[in-house]
Amino acid sequence: MKLLALNPFGTGAFDDAVRDVLGKAKRSDTELVVDHLEKGPTFFRYMYFKSLAVPDIVEHVIRAEKQDYHGVYIGCSFDPGVKEAQEVVDIPVVGGLVPAIHLARQLG
Repeated sequence: MKLLALNPFGTGAFDDAVRDVLGKAKRSDTELVVDHLEKGPTFFRYMYFKSLAVPDIVEHVIRAEKQDYHGVYIGCSFDPGVKEAQEVVDIPVVGGLVPAIHLARQLG
């Protein structure tokens, strides 16, 4: 299985941290590729910055599907571009927010 972990920021500063955390959780037969956007905001303090990154996120996910990835994780608690990307590809696309809320509701 080949999965993409997409850092939705215009910097690779977080790539190693994402690779370390997800690398500990993945199965041994899973190839994990961590990537980031080439341009865009380096943080999402406001929704405006999130909206600037969404088109590039969606394009990155479309490219991942064409490159035979089996799924994409968008690593940001704002879930930028998750819904938009889910509408245009046939592979699973998830972010960090919805799964975290789902788990919290089960526990709480």
